[in-house]
Amino acid sequence: FRIANLVVAVLMIIIAIVFFTWSSFPRIMLGIYEIVFGVWIIMFEVAEMAWLKKYVEFMFTWRGRGIFYVFIGCLTLGTKAIGWIFGSVITGIGAAYVVL
Repeated sequence: FRIANLVVAVLMIIIAIVFFTWSSFPRIMLGIYEIVFGVWIIMFEVAEMAWLKKYVEFMFTWRGRGIFYVFIGCLTLGTKAIGWIFGSVITGIGAAYVVL
């Protein structure tokens, strides 16, 4: 499951960079959120962050992480093909986590 989480994080960072090239203010702001959340997910997977658990307990449960991924995946869905592809993958992984 760590691989799936890292895939989500990498996809989020890649689509954020793409959002910056679309140069509309809402997409740039969304890109900033995507980068922050992508780095945040990588930090959860790479480092033991027990001190942070009390603030973001949902990231340590299947359902909570799944709902978060579905939310991010829906934000990623865009008008261009790459947004739809990456958003669908992230939403699919999130839906799988919710079912688990």
